[in-house]
Amino acid sequence: MELLQSMVQSGREYFLNSAVWNGALNTLISLLCSERIRRKDHILKTIWTLCAGQRDVARMLCTPNTIRGLSSILADPSYSMNTQMEVCRVLFKICAISRKGKDVKIALQDYCLPRVSELIHQSKSEHQKQASSPQQQPCVMSIEQNVWAICAAIISLLARDSTLCCHIIFQAGVLLHCVRLLTESCEYRLCKQLLDATASYASCS
Repeated sequence: MELLQSMVQSGREYFLNSAVWNGALNTLISLLCSERIRRKDHILKTIWTLCAGQRDVARMLCTPNTIRGLSSILADPSYSMNTQMEVCRVLFKICAISRKGKDVKIALQDYCLPRVSELIHQSKSEHQKQASSPQQQPCVMSIEQNVWAICAAIISLLARDSTLCCHIIFQAGVLLHCVRLLTESCEYRLCKQLLDATASYASCS
């Protein structure tokens, strides 16, 4: 695993292509979804590197089992915020795929949305503390702030794809804070998308 990680993180296209098309990615997905493996940090780092470097990887990860495996790590205090940020980035790429099967949408709703919403809730008090801190630099986002912003972006994509997700977003009470996080991270397109989707849902409900 360490050798594969070193090869992939070198950024060489040959290693990236080989890992994807010669079966290494499929093995990584199996390890990610295995309940026997307790620590999955190295697996996640390698998957994220492949996902960032290869266009087709997100589509290959677009399965209910993979989504469940990724989502189980979010809001888990045993994993560092760096690791959770990598998970959020992979889930964002999966959510950004415009055409997804019904089973994938259900998995995102059942596994991803609750964990992302939990992180959004956790961020509220911490966000207030950081915003009021005199040492806070306005143009620099901490790792935690990046995680929260990506979570808000994921919620925007889920709202775009599903009216049921819009309902859950309202019930969870995370809409206002998501708008705040997206605005502060200058993700205005995603913020508008979230507001449009939830406004459309509210007008029909």
